[in-house]
Amino acid sequence: MPKYYPPYQTCHRRFQEWIKEGILLKILKETAKELGDEHFLSLAESFMDATFSPAKKGGKKLVKLREEKA
Repeated sequence: MPKYYPPYQTCHRRFQEWIKEGILLKILKETAKELGDEHFLSLAESFMDATFSPAKKGGKKLVKLREEKA
């Protein structure tokens, strides 16, 4: 995270609060609506995927196991 952000613990706590209170969902819905209204986004062609996020504690091991099984 950028150095000008608060400590990661604070950011994580706020993120969790936003999830619990529905704030993040509201932001995502409003952003998607605005982008859709301006024809920058089609929800029919959109998805969210966390496979691009690095995993702590063994994520690389899981990838290797999947590749070996394939």
